[in-house]
Amino acid sequence: MILKANGLTVDFFEKFFTERYNKKNFSRIAVSFSGGVDSSLTLYCLCKSIMFYNLQEEITVYAFNANVTDYEYLETSKTPTQNCYKIITGLFPKINFGGLHFYDI
Repeated sequence: MILKANGLTVDFFEKFFTERYNKKNFSRIAVSFSGGVDSSLTLYCLCKSIMFYNLQEEITVYAFNANVTDYEYLETSKTPTQNCYKIITGLFPKINFGGLHFYDI
């Protein structure tokens, strides 16, 4: 899947799944996911590519969110990330999702 917009071309997912993908090494893929625009679009494009290449039976996608502050997550600060994750998983019900994981580092 190649994405083109405003004169720019993004071919990362095309190259990954046609040149680098190996069932043995990539049956699980983790995505850093904050629920913001960048990570949501990345997770969406990954899922769209998995469906495009008919790999939904072979790959499990894990989303993780790492808190790099010295404070523990407040439960309310997780809500936007959780809501975005629900939307994306709802858009791709055939994808194997390994969950949304929060970490304090």
